Amino acid sequence: MTHPGPQYLLSGNVTGVAAAKMLANVKWRVSFQGKTAHASMEPWNGVNALDAVCLSYNAVSMLRQQIRPHERIHGVFNEAGDRPSVIPGTTSVSYYVRSDTLAATERLWARVKACFDGAALATGCTVSYEPINTYADLRSSLPLCKAFIQAMDTAAAGNTPWLDSGARKVETISLFEPSDFIGGSTDMGNVTYVCPGIHVAFGIDTAHGQGNHTSGFADAAALEKSFTRAVGWGQGMAIVGWRVLNEDAFAEEVRREWEDDMKRASQ
Repeated sequence: MTHPGPQYLLSGNVTGVAAAKMLANVKWRVSFQGKTAHASMEPWNGVNALDAVCLSYNAVSMLRQQIRPHERIHGVFNEAGDRPSVIPGTTSVSYYVRSDTLAATERLWARVKACFDGAALATGCTVSYEPINTYADLRSSLPLCKAFIQAMDTAAAGNTPWLDSGARKVETISLFEPSDFIGGSTDMGNVTYVCPGIHVAFGIDTAHGQGNHTSGFADAAALEKSFTRAVGWGQGMAIVGWRVLNEDAFAEEVRREWEDDMKRASQ
């Protein structure tokens, strides 16, 4: 798999990253159940689910001071009441919790969940949890990444004439840096926990501040030169796939490195 990112995050003449880093992402929908009441006539008969969701939001916000620099917690309110005159009886939020490994993300989620449990206890509400889906961290195969860089160098040298001009463009590809070039999460991470995988990332020209998920980035992605680069990088990945299928020694190296990395991932 490959993905674009903003060129301005890359230094010098670097045009992309082979072993792109992606965080694990645990996603939950959290619902609070209270009791409705008229907010003016009998507010004392209500159990305010909006209080619960606001208290949990503030608790999570304070938790952020004690998490590691690369970890992320973010959420939105899905349901927060309908009318000011009614004590809200039900509220819900959706939260994403990210860290560098799936195991670390699960540990961080346990701390976030305590914020919701505590808010429910403090307000007299009940709380329920619905998993949305989970993205594991991306465990890029180093042999595959190095083979990709080699394939792109070979294509640029003109030794693969069957490739189009996109793949024959000279690229300067970093193996690891910058580590936060694509700082999101992807279900490709789940794939790399099942088998060796690769997720390269290339830069496209955008103005500063117009990174992924902005309208400026969408406009830049639609340019012909961005499309050409995407095709070229896809063809580089195809060369790597061909090597896995045709070179037994290389395929075995990829498998062994992946098995060793899975041992590290469980820690």
